[in-house]
Amino acid sequence: MQQPQSFPVIETKRLLLREITCSDAANIYLIHGDPEVMRWFGADPLPDLAAAENMIKKFVKTRTESLTGTRWAIETHSNPELIGTCGFFDWNR
Repeated sequence: MQQPQSFPVIETKRLLLREITCSDAANIYLIHGDPEVMRWFGADPLPDLAAAENMIKKFVKTRTESLTGTRWAIETHSNPELIGTCGFFDWNR
C-alpha cells in the first residue's frame, strides 16, 4: 500500500481548501445534520455531533488507509471556518 503524501492544500484569492480536522465537527454537523440540505445530497442527515466526528474519521481513513479518496474543508480567507467540503471518492489512481 502506498503511503499518503502530506495533505494537499489548495488556495485561491478567495478560498482555502484544507484538511478537515476534528475541530470542524460542529460545522460538518450544521451542514450534514440539516434535513433540507441532505435532501439534495442523497443521504440521511447526521443524527448528532458524534456522527459528524465519525464522518471526519472516515474521511481521514479513506485518504490514509485505502488511498481511494480525499475530502477538503472549504473556507474563505475572510471567515476562516469550514463552510463546506469537496473531494474525490472511489478514486482509481
